[in-house]
Amino acid sequence: MHLSAKVNPQLAAMMPVLPLSLFPGLDWWATARAAGGAELFSGHLPAGHPNQYSISSANGLLLLSVPLQGGRRQRSPLADWRIDYTHDWQRRHWGALYSAYGRAPFFEHFAPGLRGLIYGGHEHLERLNHAALTWVSQSLRLSLLFSDAINEAPQPLPALVLPAYHQVFEARLGFLSGLSVLDLMMNEGPESMRYLIPA
Repeated sequence: MHLSAKVNPQLAAMMPVLPLSLFPGLDWWATARAAGGAELFSGHLPAGHPNQYSISSANGLLLLSVPLQGGRRQRSPLADWRIDYTHDWQRRHWGALYSAYGRAPFFEHFAPGLRGLIYGGHEHLERLNHAALTWVSQSLRLSLLFSDAINEAPQPLPALVLPAYHQVFEARLGFLSGLSVLDLMMNEGPESMRYLIPA
């Protein structure tokens, strides 16, 4: 993995250690923003579900999951988790994303990069997550440090109250919190970082 050229090594030592997740929520990104960046933990047996993310559909919250060879109960380091391409997950994810955000103000801006990620053909979940986090961080102009050798576990995310923003289905569903950063990006565009400030 690599150290972004934008990250000062002394600053990197003060960055929070966060889990290597796929399109994590706004609390993850707000924590990274507050510190000026984050160190990414691939770890051994990651906590949570690093193959899942939530978006807002016309019917409410929709959880999208990348299928894994051997199922959900992985007992090996994240680097060994292989994506299962016997399931047509790429078409399902892209269809759900298009349906959810096709009318969002910044969908066309982000669609080429996002589609490239979904159809990137990554063999391992760790590489897909790495590519997704790199793409989001570059889109939001935030530095991330990826490391193979981190001696500490990820830090728990603080409970944050973040400001609301416009959502595609807000008139029908009200404002939904706890969604992937993709929801914020599709609705607020490249200036999304200014929303990642606790109220």
